[in-house]
Amino acid sequence: MRRAALWLILALAPGAVRAACDLDAAFGSAGVLTYSSPSGGATAAGDDLLALSDGRWLIAGGGDAVAGDKDAVWWCVNAAGALQSSGHYDGFVAPGKNEAFNAAAQEPGGGFVVLVGYAEDGLGNTSAAVAKLTFPALALDPAFGAGGKTILNGAGGAAAVAVDSAGRIYMASGSIIVCMDGTGALINSFGVGGVAGLGVGAQIDDLHIDPLGRLVAVGTGFDGSLGSASLVRLLNTGSTDPAFGSSGIVTVTLPDPAVFTSLDLDAAGGVLATGYASDFSQSQWLALRVDASGAAAPGFGTAGLAAGGPVSALGAPQSAVGGLMNADGTLLLTGQSPSGLFPDAALWSLGFAGALNGGYASAGQRLWPAAPSLVCRPRTSAGLSRATGYVGASAALWGFTGVCGGASGIGSPGGIGAASPQSQAIAYPDPAKDHITFAITLAQDCDLRLELYDERGQRLSSASRNYSAGTALWPLSLGGYAPGVYLYRLVPSAGARPPIGKFVVQP
Repeated sequence: MRRAALWLILALAPGAVRAACDLDAAFGSAGVLTYSSPSGGATAAGDDLLALSDGRWLIAGGGDAVAGDKDAVWWCVNAAGALQSSGHYDGFVAPGKNEAFNAAAQEPGGGFVVLVGYAEDGLGNTSAAVAKLTFPALALDPAFGAGGKTILNGAGGAAAVAVDSAGRIYMASGSIIVCMDGTGALINSFGVGGVAGLGVGAQIDDLHIDPLGRLVAVGTGFDGSLGSASLVRLLNTGSTDPAFGSSGIVTVTLPDPAVFTSLDLDAAGGVLATGYASDFSQSQWLALRVDASGAAAPGFGTAGLAAGGPVSALGAPQSAVGGLMNADGTLLLTGQSPSGLFPDAALWSLGFAGALNGGYASAGQRLWPAAPSLVCRPRTSAGLSRATGYVGASAALWGFTGVCGGASGIGSPGGIGAASPQSQAIAYPDPAKDHITFAITLAQDCDLRLELYDERGQRLSSASRNYSAGTALWPLSLGGYAPGVYLYRLVPSAGARPPIGKFVVQP
């Protein structure tokens, strides 16, 4: 039976919803700091951001040298963004025409740092480039490859990298994932001779290791169909995981070519994949949420996929190239959107249902600054949230207020849509009119919080009650609720959160 009842109704006025996280005006200039090329040239850009275990941040990217070619570069900054050290490398492949780093990762537990990207030989041939740095000195490791650097001939550029708890390095290049040890030697137990492939036409753009040590990658064409945004999960043997999606793959097929360029994971293996779809005259951002089995997150978008409105602007697409799941289930997307003459850095604030939630200006979108710019690869560590990219001709680091993302997501720590051993609930009648009742089954005594949201993910109310183990009813008056679709979540004080539920209020 129900014991004490304590109502904490927190009605939110329209437009009062707080953004998932916003630019920190006290960080640099209106939320951003810029850095010049360590090679001394005129232009530089950041492509990935790594939160180091000692509280520093490492930006990986490319920077022009004085002579004009591009070097693979990195910048190390402290929590306030002040430059601590930097590095630039030329000549991965003689004569060292152009190089850049696209991604970085650190060995769990505060071990070595690895950076990957591409290197050209001056004749148009591109190889995957890898550099391994000692930690915390961030010096090239002489025991790796040739003086701390190595290449993979004929593989094209490397787009992503991850390191597991055993120190194995996984590098994504084109349609393949390569596994190597701390010396740069291929590990034969992975795939075939250290290489696992996803088939002709596939392109991997980001790679992470989930809480169970499985590899999760996003990109396009993993199922063999051109232009289909895809994600895949691999076992540490290099084979696709049959417990995920369809034979290890989840594919989104849209009328226009689409790609997922970045991913974020929650503590239970749920995935947020972000990217864009474009027919070369119109583009729109994409965000897909799936649980640890590859099934669409309930209540999010359409079958787990949310998309922005198309934008008519040749050469200036509206694209999401990074995303974070916030602790309250909302999302931060980062990328680029047309604005006047320039494609500007853009932020999107989404409710957990996948719609723009109005947290930023311009109906959920924020543009900054009025210059060619891009913000990508947001990361969170030790209570700080940062993202990298470029502003004009300089590499950039964005700072955000509060904590964006983290080990979170819908249902955290149980995961997106994870079934909860602590509570189950159904809502009836559905559709409802004047009232609705939640029938609840609890495995143990606990406080239970009922959260109501509109279909955009904006919270409307929150209330708490204390229940004993067993079955109970929670009636709710719908007076004042307009006809439409509503989302609810019943959150126990302990254990995993149940999935998002949905009901309809009829006229």
